Amino acid sequence: MSLKKRVFTVIAAVLMSVVLALTMTACGEEEKTKTGDSEPTQGQVVNAATPAGGAVAGNVDGPVTEIQEFIRDRVNAEFTPATVGSITVNPDKDGGYDVNVGLNWRKEDQEPVVRATIGLYSDTLANEVATHLDSVKKLSVTWTLTTVDNKLAQWNFNRNGNVLKLESKKYGDVEKTQ
Repeated sequence: MSLKKRVFTVIAAVLMSVVLALTMTACGEEEKTKTGDSEPTQGQVVNAATPAGGAVAGNVDGPVTEIQEFIRDRVNAEFTPATVGSITVNPDKDGGYDVNVGLNWRKEDQEPVVRATIGLYSDTLANEVATHLDSVKKLSVTWTLTTVDNKLAQWNFNRNGNVLKLESKKYGDVEKTQ
């Protein structure tokens, strides 16, 4: 089988896996309830560690914790072999939030496959955030590609109505902001 066919086969398999995972997570999912009225701290960062057993504790810090838990849960459940490096939530001047997510890619694969997969994962995360977290106005997803010469990749999204629209993407020459 030629390299081109193998790449397309892998991409097709990844797409089908993501669609299946999204379909499975949408079935029977209950919306989290908000608790606590605390104001977020400027630039609050969550440690990527998840409590024992993979469970996430109830929301006690308001919207910032809800955003962090939602993103961490989605990445851990749907984006194998990605891991969360950091999640920074900053309030904006309009009462919404700007979110910077640092993700790590740890699977050995050919660069075109990695590039396509992280693009798909970034778009999927933006769609999930746009659907479930109305307060997120900007989302930046920065990938550290440990298996591709430690390259960085970044996708930036801005809210446009009910969606987070892709504004820019960079691959390779990205300044690390996390």
